Amino acid sequence: MKKYNNVKVIGECWDCRGCYEVGLPAQDGMLCPYDVEQREFVNLTPHSIVLNEGDIFEASGEILRLSQQDKVVVKMANFDIKEVKQFIEELPEFVEGRYYIVSAMVNQAAKREDFISPDTANAIRNDRGHIISVPGFVKYI
Repeated sequence: MKKYNNVKVIGECWDCRGCYEVGLPAQDGMLCPYDVEQREFVNLTPHSIVLNEGDIFEASGEILRLSQQDKVVVKMANFDIKEVKQFIEELPEFVEGRYYIVSAMVNQAAKREDFISPDTANAIRNDRGHIISVPGFVKYI
């Protein structure tokens, strides 16, 4: 961890030139790291999220999941083809300065500014393929 302007920073800015004001998003919707720890993070997944740098976001005990309704559109001899409608039943309220850590599927379905997901595409994995840690988070827009 580094300190900038007496604010603890988690990780490094991907393109830091000191050009972002504290609290404003950087390019491409990424957060400027200068005020990351001034934000509140609520982990709505069933797992603790471990960052490569060692920071841990513990599970809150609440889990936000997708629900779905299925409708068989083609019936085959050994399988069906279904049409699926996915939805989130109870979305948390928006709170300024709060980010909700959710699964990638929930994040993609909701497309909310305050939803982030672990960057599993760039995760460190063990020899069995299980995720050990992630470099950070992603937002879907």
